Amino acid sequence: MESIQCWSRPGATRVPDVQCEAVGGKEDLTALPTGWALKSAKKKKRFTSKQTAFLTEQFQIGGVSGRKVDPQEVSKAMAVTRRTDGARLFPPDEVLTKQQISGFFSRLSAKKRLNCPVVMENDDEDIYAAETETPCVPM
Repeated sequence: MESIQCWSRPGATRVPDVQCEAVGGKEDLTALPTGWALKSAKKKKRFTSKQTAFLTEQFQIGGVSGRKVDPQEVSKAMAVTRRTDGARLFPPDEVLTKQQISGFFSRLSAKKRLNCPVVMENDDEDIYAAETETPCVPM
């Protein structure tokens, strides 16, 4: 049995055992506060009147043209739009994300649907026929 390879013996592997030692002791570890990995809650803030006016204008442009305005394009437009004096209309911290814009557009379209009364067509002929119809009397 001398011809058995060393790798075929039980417990023998080709991967070398590497022993590592910690360089520092427990004193090198810093204590992290509880909940350090949790996402922090972001403070919710309302859109400014300038942002609301800009988004409403973009939404109405989409309604008039018949093509929906892409929220990503509106976000880019917010970032690059300038006033007549050359200053940016929205500072970088006021530029909205596409998710914020699509949410705003969604709320606007829902509000638009709720405010538009549904017009029922009154067919005068149907009303007249219903009024003049004689009821059936069983014999």
